[in-house]
Amino acid sequence: MASRRLCAAALFVTAVIHLAVVPEHAREWPAAAIFFVVLTALELALAIAVLRSTSRTLLLAGAAISVMSAVLWAASRTVGLPIGPEVFRPEAVAAPDLMATALEVFAAAIFARTAIRPTVSGVHARAYQ
Repeated sequence: MASRRLCAAALFVTAVIHLAVVPEHAREWPAAAIFFVVLTALELALAIAVLRSTSRTLLLAGAAISVMSAVLWAASRTVGLPIGPEVFRPEAVAAPDLMATALEVFAAAIFARTAIRPTVSGVHARAYQ
């Protein structure tokens, strides 16, 4: 249960950071603001779900969403994105987005580690619960 709480906390903090950047992105490119609203909702839903369920599908989906968000951030900071107002122009790295990405990678690691743990009669081992 402790790892699920840590994962939920990481996702919650990440969601708060993503929600905080919505106004800035809305001014620059409204589609990016919509992306961050959807990402925030997904992260909050995952944070709640990971506390309530040990579904392997949920765990793998959580890992995939967290990794995809981190990869998208890395691309936006290294080579830039192929869409938007500044095509293929890397964005500056700031402390909040670096923290959000680190927490996403942390959450993805917990999701993945938990998803691949051995099961007992189809239920995750007690150490996870």
